[in-house]
Amino acid sequence: MKKIKVQNLIKNKIKHVYLKKLIKRNYLFCGVAMVLIMLSMCAIKYVDAFNGYDKLCAEIYNPINPLFNDSGNMVFASSKFDAVNKKNLNFVIPIKCSQIQNLNGDLCFTVDASIMIIAPEDGIVSAVGLLPSGEKYIEIKHSKNIVSRIENIYLTGVVSGQVVAKGKDIATANMGEVVRFLVFEDGVKITSLKVEKSSVIWESFQ
Repeated sequence: MKKIKVQNLIKNKIKHVYLKKLIKRNYLFCGVAMVLIMLSMCAIKYVDAFNGYDKLCAEIYNPINPLFNDSGNMVFASSKFDAVNKKNLNFVIPIKCSQIQNLNGDLCFTVDASIMIIAPEDGIVSAVGLLPSGEKYIEIKHSKNIVSRIENIYLTGVVSGQVVAKGKDIATANMGEVVRFLVFEDGVKITSLKVEKSSVIWESFQ
């Protein structure tokens, strides 16, 4: 940097050079400050957007969200199970798909067009948990002795003890996965399940 010989400069010129350097330094400071402010604003917007996404997910996948369970003020107390028998039950398939198989009494649905799992009948969720294989499942009690179970769930939308209405969304599945549907009578798996149109029936219904 070229040295300024003070002795050769008049007072006004010294003042001019000083002010020029001061202004240049202030511009530099303001520029850095503006960049920092803009980065802070971007960071705040990013955090807000991220929190908004988390909030949206929480709203969608909250177990008590109406998207998954809207019983429509349905009253289904445990004491009413005594009045419900298998002849009154009319199961619908829990998930819409084009490939359905019966393997050892399990109805197997290969997930394709739809990922939403619905309650096959009115009832109360009796269990939500994990199988030894790590797959999620939901059990629904429909009468005193009839329980259905849906296995290999991706996102669970209900909790144990919750009332569910037939046809309402209770969970989601992964595309390409196989969702299994089982029905138990007095703790014994019914092996004669089959699908007719959109209904699930077994021999004792015929």
